[in-house]
Amino acid sequence: MPGSHPVLREFRPDDTAALVALFRAAVRVTAASHYDATQRAAWAPDDLRAADWETRLAIQHVLLAECDGEPAGFIAWDDDGLVDLLFTAPAHGRRGIATRLCLEAEGRMRAAGLREATTFASHVSRPVFERQGWQVVQAETVQLDGVGLERFEMRKSLPPASD
Repeated sequence: MPGSHPVLREFRPDDTAALVALFRAAVRVTAASHYDATQRAAWAPDDLRAADWETRLAIQHVLLAECDGEPAGFIAWDDDGLVDLLFTAPAHGRRGIATRLCLEAEGRMRAAGLREATTFASHVSRPVFERQGWQVVQAETVQLDGVGLERFEMRKSLPPASD
């Protein structure tokens, strides 16, 4: 149920298909208020392959939020502190899941000794990051299959946790 308290856990390869579906739904439904149908189709095309995503996710740190055993959101970042993916299932939006994932990832990055995190946020995720103290460095437009998508390079300092 959308009202359930999320449980965070590590990604497993057998989660891949569910995360691809969550990603596609988030782009196609949640991002509809900021990106047109052509942009959303370029961003999350019908031909996304779970095998490609399994490879992509295997080289990152990935946390999954579950509500009643169902994926509600996920975040992925690399060893250099680049947050590559942050998505919430449409049915679980605006319930603090993305914020919780972001805060947990930041804590793990700090623990790994990273002092700065970066991301390329969409119009949808930008406010989530801003509420956590991330700053926009610049806006840019990237091309996906000849379609322009605006995104925002963002950074956040990760000072060591005080003892």
